[in-house]
Amino acid sequence: MLKRARAAVRVLQGECVRTIPESLTPDVFFFSKTVCHGFLHQPCVIAVDPVQLLVAVGNHTGGIKFYGRAGTEHYVEHQNGCKVVSLVFLVNEGALISVTSDNTVHLWNLRQKIPAVVQSLNFTEKGNSGGKITCCYLPLQSTWLYIGTDGGNVFTVNISSFMVSFYTVYWNHVMDGGSRLRPGAVLFLLENPDDNNKMLIVYEQMVALWDLRAKSTLFRKTLDQKPTSAAWLGDGKVFALATKDGAVQTFNARDGELRSVVIPAPETTADPVTPARHLHWLTTKEEPVFFYTGGSASDIAARTVTIRRGGEDVKAVNFPSNIVGMVCLTSSPHAGEIQDPHTLVVLLEDKLEVVDLNTPSLLPFHVPFVTNIHDAPVTCIRYEADVPPTILENLQTIGHQRKSIRSLSRRLWPLTGGTPSEFVTDFSDLIITGHADGSIKFWDASQVILGSLYTLQSSEVFESVDDQSPTAPKTQGIIHKQQSSLSHNSSTGNDLPPLAVTTMQFSGESSSLAVGNSAGVVLLYKFSYKDMDIIIQDLRVSAATNDLMVRRSNSSNVVLHHQESDAGKPPRKLSPSESVNGHITLPWLQCRRGKFRQHKGFQANACLSCVSPGEEAIMYAVEFCEPFGLLAVTTSRSMLLADVIQQKLLLNKPVEYLAEHVNHLCVERKRSQTVSAGSPMAPGRKMPRLPTVRRGNKPPPASQASTDNSGSTPPPAGGKRRGLHFPKRKTPSNDPSPMDEAGASIPSAITEDTTPVAEGRGKGLGSKLADLKRKTSSTKMDADRASTPGTSLSGDEFEEEPGAEQQPLLDHEMAMCMHFAVTYSLKDDYRLHPCLWLGSSSGNVLALTLSIPPPQSRGIQEVSWESRAVVLRVSSKAAITTLVVLDEDGRLPQMPVEPYSESRKSNSLPSVAEAKRKAGSGSKLSGQESPTPGCHFLVAASDTTVYVYSLPSHARGKAHIREGTTALRSAVVSVGEDSAFTSLTADGHLVVHSLPNLKTLLDVEVCPGVPSVWMADTFSWTSDGQGLFMSSPSEIQRFSILKDNSLNLPDSLPDLYSVRSLPGRTQKGFFANLIGGSKRLDREALFGSNMGDGNQVVATRINSLSGLDAVRLKTGENVFERTRDALIERGEKLSQVEKRTAEMAASASDFASTAHALVEKMK
Repeated sequence: MLKRARAAVRVLQGECVRTIPESLTPDVFFFSKTVCHGFLHQPCVIAVDPVQLLVAVGNHTGGIKFYGRAGTEHYVEHQNGCKVVSLVFLVNEGALISVTSDNTVHLWNLRQKIPAVVQSLNFTEKGNSGGKITCCYLPLQSTWLYIGTDGGNVFTVNISSFMVSFYTVYWNHVMDGGSRLRPGAVLFLLENPDDNNKMLIVYEQMVALWDLRAKSTLFRKTLDQKPTSAAWLGDGKVFALATKDGAVQTFNARDGELRSVVIPAPETTADPVTPARHLHWLTTKEEPVFFYTGGSASDIAARTVTIRRGGEDVKAVNFPSNIVGMVCLTSSPHAGEIQDPHTLVVLLEDKLEVVDLNTPSLLPFHVPFVTNIHDAPVTCIRYEADVPPTILENLQTIGHQRKSIRSLSRRLWPLTGGTPSEFVTDFSDLIITGHADGSIKFWDASQVILGSLYTLQSSEVFESVDDQSPTAPKTQGIIHKQQSSLSHNSSTGNDLPPLAVTTMQFSGESSSLAVGNSAGVVLLYKFSYKDMDIIIQDLRVSAATNDLMVRRSNSSNVVLHHQESDAGKPPRKLSPSESVNGHITLPWLQCRRGKFRQHKGFQANACLSCVSPGEEAIMYAVEFCEPFGLLAVTTSRSMLLADVIQQKLLLNKPVEYLAEHVNHLCVERKRSQTVSAGSPMAPGRKMPRLPTVRRGNKPPPASQASTDNSGSTPPPAGGKRRGLHFPKRKTPSNDPSPMDEAGASIPSAITEDTTPVAEGRGKGLGSKLADLKRKTSSTKMDADRASTPGTSLSGDEFEEEPGAEQQPLLDHEMAMCMHFAVTYSLKDDYRLHPCLWLGSSSGNVLALTLSIPPPQSRGIQEVSWESRAVVLRVSSKAAITTLVVLDEDGRLPQMPVEPYSESRKSNSLPSVAEAKRKAGSGSKLSGQESPTPGCHFLVAASDTTVYVYSLPSHARGKAHIREGTTALRSAVVSVGEDSAFTSLTADGHLVVHSLPNLKTLLDVEVCPGVPSVWMADTFSWTSDGQGLFMSSPSEIQRFSILKDNSLNLPDSLPDLYSVRSLPGRTQKGFFANLIGGSKRLDREALFGSNMGDGNQVVATRINSLSGLDAVRLKTGENVFERTRDALIERGEKLSQVEKRTAEMAASASDFASTAHALVEKMK
């Protein structure tokens, strides 16, 4: 009761956040990975189902990707995360066997919407003589799997019961007492296509033909070189071996003697020989054909497929990267028949290529899946939900028109496995990726299959790139500046090429895009469906001296303002090779001059260069507010605020100057608290007003307008000193120059006039301090700062107060995040103001109050800003990484923007003359009284704690994100009609808090251990509980935190299995079977009779049917689906029985007719 009473008193006194009803409960949330886009990182194995025509690709981290017909793509992964050693399809059975590096064999069920492991078998090292699984082989239509180990033994596994048989081929039995030396690991297991009783076992040092029925060796042959691949010819009389020295040889199956040398070993050269690998030897109607890779000392041998038909007909297909594996699609799945290969599927290190073998020039197919996300390393990614559908349609149309012309096969896509989902979503999602080469790619993420829409090349905007700039290798991947930590590597930004995209912001309603790159350049784009001639408004800032440069678009020189040595003189021009204070003034990237044609799509109309070369400055955040027409950029050196409509820079100051303002406020607040605590406030006595840095027209007092002891002169007539006034300081020269009064402002970048900027524009506290710093030397500045007493408050001005205490300037203060909003900027002031909120690296929150002219006069009236005394000391130990303002209902407010219209005639920014013609009556968007005074909420978060402030009362509530860890990424997301605060922690947990009450709604582990650098740098959220992260340099993993999305996921996934009939074998004649045929091996009788309960010593069976599958079985969600599959399976088996009966009847009829003919002949 006492705690409740104290809480009620705190609410009445405005000391805690007002609570509001929340509809979000923990039952609403459930984390699940939905779909994975892109190509597998580090692929290592490929397999194909020749009947279902479905391809599976495995990689080093346990992932498996399936590719079928267009629209059929699915990703699964092993829970152990181990490397996939081998993949084997159960042909036409809707199942897959995978072997991982932890000696485990898994059986996947592909007949359900979400494939899952139903059985696992772990081979113990003790049981199989300490051997690791090296290979496996499953004959067609067989239920027995052969497994080879590096100990030289071969085991047999029944895939129906997933038990190990007691039938084992031990290496010493193969040697038959001939030698006590191990022949090495089993590399390949191949069954004779004509006689399944004979098994070819290829060791590291030997090759042997094993008789399964007799349990004896037919022949053994010692090898001089380690085999790298092996293959049978279709007739079963000859087999081929490829060895490490690059040779390919054929051997007789009867005695193992060498028959011919297809490819001789290359002569000894200085270059290493690439061994021949991935050998395929297929029969055709003409001559057998060889497919292999390598086999020479050429530098392109590892990425070349050689096709050899006969002795002289040789063709080669070159690929852009090394070949990992390949499979052939043939006319028949049976190895003992004429196969006639028609398609070659090649797995490369970074993509999948499919070649048409029926075309003379071996043309490739167009791959209907996204495998080129990482063509250039991804450096930035953004996920936009509920984008207007017209934007996606326009981007797709333009992107299709821009596609490069490439010779492709005209045949239909040969992989026809699976069935695409008929489920169509009613939302439009967009994924945008920025790359190291400056390209920005747009992807349609509305469905489970990612679609390529449009590619924007930011390099087209620039004239040249410094040839000496560093370049990023293709394997470098993301180097993203995360905002969740201050431990940034200042050299990391220089490791990227200057065009590398580091930050993006997209507005679907207005079709605008802001792009920042590693060279410190921010580009603003607008979408247009027409080609246009546009002059880019080029704004430049020298970060080294905090000077402002403006270049006319059609000039090669630069106008430098605020030149210290030229104070009071007209601005002079600098040549491109000249430097200021030892720093080059021209940036790496130079925008194209004058008008130039930009193609339809996103067209650049403004460019802001905020970091000069030679500076180790990192761009932390870019915030573009189109309703205000303002662009804010924060770097590790300064904070910039630009008016993109009038092409003016309103603010360009290092953030430590804003931190100086914070220190003054902290001193005054501490002093006022001390006064109020030491002596009661007398009736009628007013508290001191907090300082305000403003750009008003209030004249200074006469005492400060007069000259000081050092001979400084008052401002000229007509020019008024604006804003905050400072104590008098002795300086070598205090002659105010027109350049010093210009502040941080620039004229239009396309006007011919290069006169100085208007006086007093953007003159806040930071601008004053910068002027003061330029007038004194660095040592004099330090001495003055150390000897200057504290200040007291008098109205809106600082005055000297002897004996007052002053805090030192914070070192290297940085703005880590920003947020535009229309809210209450002053405490207990119920007037709405457009604001720019800043979260600093020292745990402070600052607000810049903006005064926005009405739309009619937006192009001619200035946007003013004031540094209000709204400073919240959120955290003294950690930086502010997230800053968002919510409305009175706890929702993310939407500021109105002008929607995109294809009928507009121009894509450039409005000119001043046009704004004058449209100017009319209106009031500025500043200081508007709230029609219904309520409460807004400011959400500020560090890496350990999230805070919620009630505005304008500044009452605070807080909650720890997760005890014992820190947050790597955090954001405020919309969940239906409410909002939630989500975080990814360093221990791999996803935590969700309600807003504004900060109740924990979800705390779940999303990855074991510490998240990878890819996940930590790209983990982001969007509306409706959706999100994504890059699980590797080439894969985008989408996820959901809502239970409804997880339950609806199976409806949108494709089916990997479809009912198809297995082509039957070509029936041989009676005499062919009588004379040359052999009896087929009955594997069940050979292996099953002695199996018993299985060899439990060799392997341990693991029942993997658990988790979500077990839940579905219990709830009966898949009852109908299982019944349907059972009926289909039963019908399929009945059709096979009927077919076999017909074949037996035909064979009996042939036998009867043949016997009758013989009887007649003998008569």
